[in-house]
Amino acid sequence: MQSNTQPRASNLPSGLLYGIVLVLVLMLLTGCGRMASLKRKTNQAIRNYRISDSRYAKTAVVLPFTNTSYISGEAFEKAFFNDFGERLEQRCAKHRLIMPDDTQFPAELTLLPRLQSGQRDNFALAHMARRRGINTIITGELVDINFFTENRGLFWYKDTHYFVRIFANLAALDTDTGSKLFDHSFERTLEVDETDYEMIQQKKSEGLVEMMNTLRALASEMAEEGCQGLRTQPWRSYIVGVDGRQVVIAAGRRAGLKVGDTLDVYDSGKPIAGIEGQQFFLPGRRIGQVKIVTLSDDSAEAHIVSGDNIEIGSALRP
Repeated sequence: MQSNTQPRASNLPSGLLYGIVLVLVLMLLTGCGRMASLKRKTNQAIRNYRISDSRYAKTAVVLPFTNTSYISGEAFEKAFFNDFGERLEQRCAKHRLIMPDDTQFPAELTLLPRLQSGQRDNFALAHMARRRGINTIITGELVDINFFTENRGLFWYKDTHYFVRIFANLAALDTDTGSKLFDHSFERTLEVDETDYEMIQQKKSEGLVEMMNTLRALASEMAEEGCQGLRTQPWRSYIVGVDGRQVVIAAGRRAGLKVGDTLDVYDSGKPIAGIEGQQFFLPGRRIGQVKIVTLSDDSAEAHIVSGDNIEIGSALRP
């Protein structure tokens, strides 16, 4: 039996159907145009903000790196950290970097605040750093070094290849929010011969030479990522003293401030609860403006141009 079902003709007149399609196309084009316009305006605003922000140098403190790998030793750890520090300073020459062995390293950061759980108290740490005009706190860790072998080749031509894999981590705390600015994991795999493989496992210096070259390359990669994160972070400073209509700012000449600069003042922000007992700053609203009147290297005095509720802890933006 053959089916008598025929294709159903459209009940819409062809002219009306054409009109509906035309309207839909116009709506789509108009929508795309609006989206493109919005995107252009957004990108322009971002560029303008970066231009106004780019003159100022940020201050970052680099805490001593931790080492949880099987290879320990002051010389080994110092070599890795020094390589990272040197490369970070080269790539971020514009910004002020404070290393653990610097005389200006804040004494209060040698013993970090902890929650009852034992975790680092980022909220308290951000509070401490704000008083020093610190924008970023950078931490690093040599997480692990492990070993593995692979049989490579075809049939009876297979042989054993020896590998060392290194894991590291680099993170930064944004003191404006008390949250992480970035948190990057790194991994490098090094192929070695059997002799070096055994020497590295036994922590013999002869085998560690090749691995140190890999660690230097890893430190360079970490420094580049760290500097990129620092570049994208907005500049902030904080009011650390108030006397009538005069305020003291935790940034000065080294941050790029100049006499006559005006900065917007924002409420210090309300704390909001996070997971596992952590707290964060919820950015506050704009409450006034100040104008720089005197400068030193790392602080400034300013006159309150507008605003009546400016207090210690208030944030400053260009």
